[in-house]
Order: sequence, then C-alpha cells, then structure tokens
Amino acid sequence: MKNQVDLEYQSISSKFILFFKGFSMGAADIIPGVSGGTIAFISGIYEHLIYAISSIKFKEIIKLLKKIFQPSIQTEIPYTFLLVLALGIGSGILSMSRLIPYLMEEYPFYTYSVFFGLILFSITIPYKKMNHGLLEYFLMFIFAIALFFITDINLYKEYEVIIKKEEQIKTVQLDDSGKFHFDIPKEDLSKVEIHILQSKKEIFFVSDLQSNEHYTAQKDSTSLFLRIKSKEDYVEIKGNVAIEFLTSFLHQGFGRYLWIFFVASIAICAMILPGISGAYILVLFGEYQYILRALHEKQLDIIIVFLMGVATGLLSFVKLLKYLLQKYHSYTMASLTGFLIGSLNKIYPFKYLEKEVGFHEITIAVVLILLGAFFLFLLEQLSRRIGDPEPPI
Repeated sequence: MKNQVDLEYQSISSKFILFFKGFSMGAADIIPGVSGGTIAFISGIYEHLIYAISSIKFKEIIKLLKKIFQPSIQTEIPYTFLLVLALGIGSGILSMSRLIPYLMEEYPFYTYSVFFGLILFSITIPYKKMNHGLLEYFLMFIFAIALFFITDINLYKEYEVIIKKEEQIKTVQLDDSGKFHFDIPKEDLSKVEIHILQSKKEIFFVSDLQSNEHYTAQKDSTSLFLRIKSKEDYVEIKGNVAIEFLTSFLHQGFGRYLWIFFVASIAICAMILPGISGAYILVLFGEYQYILRALHEKQLDIIIVFLMGVATGLLSFVKLLKYLLQKYHSYTMASLTGFLIGSLNKIYPFKYLEKEVGFHEITIAVVLILLGAFFLFLLEQLSRRIGDPEPPI
C-alpha cells in the first residue's frame, strides 16, 4: 500500500506550510484551553494527522528502519509528514515557551480575544463538512454542552495564596490548574512566609525559604510543590497545588503505576480532540502537579509508565477516530463541531478581565476577535491558492 499522505507533501511549499502548521500547534499547546488538536483541525491537517498516527504499527516501524538501508522498501507510515510536523511542533514549543506565558500573564484578555476569534471562525470548518440532519445537530448540541461543563470545572477557586513579608501582605490566586507564581527581591527571601488557604482555612505554611530549592508537602488529599529559583536580581517562586482522589490501592506500588498509565492514556486522547488540552485532564484527575514533579525530579519509573500510557492511548484512540471518520464522517464532524463550540467557554476573554467590563473593553474584544477570525480566513484562502492537500479520509 502506498503512503497516501507523503505523496501529497512532496513539494517544498507544502512542507513549509506543514512546518508552519506544526509550529502553530506547538505554540497552542502552551496556551491553557487551546490544544494542538484544535490548531490541527483549524489548519486542515487533522484528518491527515489521524491517518498518519494510525498507520504506526510494529511491522511498519520495522519496514521504516529497514528503509534506511534499503530505500526501495515501502511503508505505510508517512514519515516525511510526521517528521516535518514534529519539527514544527518542537520549534513552536521551544521558541514560544517564553513569549506565550508572558502574553498570558501580562495581557490575558487581549490574547484570549484573538484566540476566541480563531476558534469561533474555525467552527465553520467542520460545520460545512457535516450533513445538516437532526442527529448531527443533536450530537453537536450534546458535545458542546458536555465540553462547556468540563471546561467550566475549577477545582481551585476556593484556594488562595497569602504572601507575608513583615507587615506587607499580598494575595495570589491559583489558576485553574492549581499553579501560582510570584517574584520577590533576593534580600527579602528569608523574611517571606507563604500561607496556602482553602475556604479561608490554612492548610500549608512555608517559611525559611532557600534559593534554588524545592519544597513538597502533603495534607490529606491535597499536596503542594514549591520551586524557588534565583535569578539575576530577584527570586522566582513557582508553586502548584494538587487535589488527589485516589483510593488506597492506587496510592502506592503497582496500583500507582496502573493509575498513571490510565490517566496518561486518557490525557493524550483529550489532546488529540479539538477544544480540550491533555494538561487540563491531568488537572481534573489531580495528577498535573505529580507528573511535573516526576519530570523535575527525574523519576524515571513514573516517566516511563506515563509515556507508555501516552503511546497506548494515542495509538488506540486514533484508530477509533480513523474508523469514525471513514464510516461516520458526518456524525464525527458534527461531534467535533460541538467540541469546538464548547471550548469557547474556556477561552472566553471576559473571564480574564480583572476590571469592570465597559464599552471600551467590549470594543477592544470585538476588534481582536474579528482580527483572529480574519487571520484564519486569510490562512484558509492561502491554503486554497497554494493547493494545500485535501484530507485523505
């Protein structure tokens, strides 16, 4: 069987556009509420991506390895497509890992306004590909409502962080993944106290802070991870609170590995779907902070089990998606349309506006939303002009 995807990405221009789309996917994965799957869908390579990943089988991997020494060997794996896309994703993550968090922290209202416009316009893409029957509209409605409620879950809205330095008091709110961050002058580090409160009741207290150290604590089903890093002229303090809801069986030993494997396989499925990120699923399962800590502390056993879960979930789920796209294309497109509609709740820009909403703020939001939508419209027209490959399914 010939490689269907790579045959459509032979030209330099198509590879360049594919790299740019991968770059956008990598950048999007940094933004809370916007997954790489969403960008893949918006940019028109979603079905290519599902086909490419579903072609990865053990026998095809062996063929691909043999192809290094015998170029004439054919493999179903679209290695050119996957390589160019992976390079783009990696480049996007590496190059935007500083800019995107800066924009999210300093200008969240403006940033989410642009992305709201992008996602809003992108809804028209699967909507045009589905039939407009009663069942399609029912599926679209059900999945939109489901994702709306999922993305509205905030486990940490009753938590707050109180920073005390002598007589000065500062309150820091946790984001919906349980993270918080603040900077202090170096000379003030020893004078700082950190109080973590839940429903106004203190659950963690940290003092005697030391530069370039990390601090962990556990109380009942809530854990705290604190990292203190010395910069050139200040100290950066990053923290993460996690709520765990494991049974005693899953707290230790082999049961813990089973749980991590399961959570990883579910999280990667979410990452493939447009509208919801894998990191958000880790937050809902209470494992986001635990996985970050495992990476930070290089806990190889947890990292390996997590990656095994990711690989298993990814390969299994894309096969299901490929089947659904082939056999029930219209229903699948209707469901994905619902996912995109529901995801708007997560990136609704006025959620990230700290001051009262007025005419000025509404005007700015509308302008930025229209700019985001217009940018996607231009990309769609560009794709048509350069003859961007059509989905293979």
